[in-house]
Amino acid sequence: MKIHKKKLVIIILLIVTIITVIIIPTYSNADIKINPSDYDPTVHSDDGTELAKKANIIIGAVQTVGSIIAVISLLVIGIRYMLSSIEEKANFKEQMVPYVVGCILLIGIVNIVGIIYNLAFK
Repeated sequence: MKIHKKKLVIIILLIVTIITVIIIPTYSNADIKINPSDYDPTVHSDDGTELAKKANIIIGAVQTVGSIIAVISLLVIGIRYMLSSIEEKANFKEQMVPYVVGCILLIGIVNIVGIIYNLAFK
């Protein structure tokens, strides 16, 4: 019976992973309106706006990837909880503590960095 449960969990995880990969947007810094004759190698920008834009993209990507990993982890823990016996269900409280701490850290740190970014550049 446990073999069927393991196969079911693996199939569900594969389906969730495939759906997640299909739904995740890709980030690109490409610009279609590039004119090579407008390039001037002597012009330098020191105001930090380009760095801020790149930092904003990185913060958004980290938040997106972290949120997806947190949801997938919650799905795995939930499926394991539903398929486990009564004795094993008692152990899930111990497994949920690191998950909750990780989610709080991920959401808290990314939002704090986002607040600092908004205060510094806007």
